[in-house]
Amino acid sequence: MPSVFRAAPLAAALALSLGLPPPALPAPPPAPAPLAPPHLLVITLDTVRADRLGAYGHAAAATPRLDRLAREGALVEGAQAVAPLTLPAHASLFTGLYPPAHGVRDNADFVLPASVTTLAEVLAARGYRTAAVVGAAVLARTQGLDQGFASYDEPGMAPAEKPSAAAGKGAAGKSPASATLRPIVERRASEVTDRALAALDRLASSKPAGPFFLWVHYFDPHAEYAPPEPYRARFKSSPYDGEIAYVDAQLGRLLDALAAKGLAGRTLIAVVGDHGEGLGEHGESTHGVFLYETTLAVPLLLKLPGTIAAGVRVPGPVSQVDLAPTLLELLGAPPLPRAQGASFAASLGRGGSVAAGGRAPGAPAAGPATGSAPRPLYSETLYPERVYGWAPLFALRSGASKLIDAPRPELYDLSADPRERKDLAAAEPARLRERQAELARLREALGGADPAAESPSDAERRAQLEALGYAAGRGTGAARAGGAPPLDPKDGIRLEMAIEDGRQALVAGRPDDALARLAPVLNADPGNAAALSLSGVALFSTGRRDEGLARLARAVEIAGETFEYRVNYGAALYQARRAAPAVEQYRAALALQPESSEARYALAAALYAAGDREGALLETRALLAAQPGHAAGKKLQDRILAAP
Repeated sequence: MPSVFRAAPLAAALALSLGLPPPALPAPPPAPAPLAPPHLLVITLDTVRADRLGAYGHAAAATPRLDRLAREGALVEGAQAVAPLTLPAHASLFTGLYPPAHGVRDNADFVLPASVTTLAEVLAARGYRTAAVVGAAVLARTQGLDQGFASYDEPGMAPAEKPSAAAGKGAAGKSPASATLRPIVERRASEVTDRALAALDRLASSKPAGPFFLWVHYFDPHAEYAPPEPYRARFKSSPYDGEIAYVDAQLGRLLDALAAKGLAGRTLIAVVGDHGEGLGEHGESTHGVFLYETTLAVPLLLKLPGTIAAGVRVPGPVSQVDLAPTLLELLGAPPLPRAQGASFAASLGRGGSVAAGGRAPGAPAAGPATGSAPRPLYSETLYPERVYGWAPLFALRSGASKLIDAPRPELYDLSADPRERKDLAAAEPARLRERQAELARLREALGGADPAAESPSDAERRAQLEALGYAAGRGTGAARAGGAPPLDPKDGIRLEMAIEDGRQALVAGRPDDALARLAPVLNADPGNAAALSLSGVALFSTGRRDEGLARLARAVEIAGETFEYRVNYGAALYQARRAAPAVEQYRAALALQPESSEARYALAAALYAAGDREGALLETRALLAAQPGHAAGKKLQDRILAAP
């Protein structure tokens, strides 16, 4: 039977021959409406090793929701963290830049500069409504990751009540008048999910309708591992796995809500780890010091029905800097400016963009499935240098070949030795030199960060990081005693726990215990500034003041750019009634952290004790101008003004 379009010309000709008006032609079918851009849900998992998920082969895992996501979408094998630290890794995830380029090199003393463009900023400019919910203060908005997010939900403040007099006698009551506020440094996955569900409701119901980008960060698998019941009992012998199982259940609630709202089919979901966990392998219990796969190999799962093939496994390796370019291509959005990562969207099955129908203009064509030569991937950790004065570490991954550049460099073939047990550096010196030269060229090419990225953390920020289990960076490139080369972290790792044990003993008021813990450190590493400063405080507090002052002075001599060492030495000098040299130390500390109320108050007190009334008054006024409610500062000012 002829179609109506083929019959129409004949009917029109017949009508004309009979002198009749031509019949009306049927309207052409309407053009298909352009597809709306997909929504985006990014879930970042703190401190989760890839090999602890069921989808990555861990038989003892209880991760049904993540495993289902892998079956319904894509699983990336060999996803690599840029650093074994939360803030630098997240900065790279959302900028497509390596740490030397975005400038965030550690959790402390660095802020993502406003000059760097983020994934959220690109999507917000294209009409996406944006929201973030983070689980720990290490990702506080003050660190710059809030750029592009219309709402940024982070741990805040909570009431902290002191026991009343009655409570001190055994009663259970609290005194409302004594209530204060304490900072919350982390929150459970259940609370993070509750907050994320509220954000999802707002985003999904906003008018006019449009795409959204929601980022949710879960912190729970971070040490100390203490999952709630029933995971605590079920994973009694492996609480780390229990924490991951708990997070899996909580993110499942979020995915269920997405499906219940009818949004799952039009949402690009990405789940990625920020870094892994040592769990005792290679001598590292947690993370930050080493660049082995225990802390660099992270999970990466992606799902977008109709675009990403179900069950595809991307062989990798890919870097965290590749995620943002890949997400933008899948969303049909333009690439990030200056991005150093490469999209691997073409490796995800069907590939292309559901919104634009192909590769975003200007997006890199590199990817693990292109058949090209392996693209070198970079990782680093400055943590051993900044915290302990040891050597920093840098890694280069090229296919299965991996170099860890250290005072004693290491070379591994990950295809034959995935657990990095057989160092090939001595057996293959030519390949080692080749990889080292390649790494040197790459490091030079990756630099150029905005100087604004370096921003000394205040005392509150450092306290938050230490509460989360991080030793806040104590300096940059601390010199070694006698000009000796920095210690290889492989030699220093056994000292790390002793230093932290000594610190905790000192905080708990056990200086003798602290000295016992720190003695082996100083025997093995006499120039360790952290151990010198801590043991100096311990010696001073036990009455061995001259010995304590000598060690504190030595710590400052070795790492004088470290705020804590200056403050510790200044406090000891002040208590020893040596006000003038204490002033010198507090001035140096304040130069390192100009916003520190701790250092400014101490400087004012030392100046007053040294007889400089006008200088002390000037500092208290500056303190109270910045913090009008500083009670100790107000009391000191009143005392100075009342003095004859």
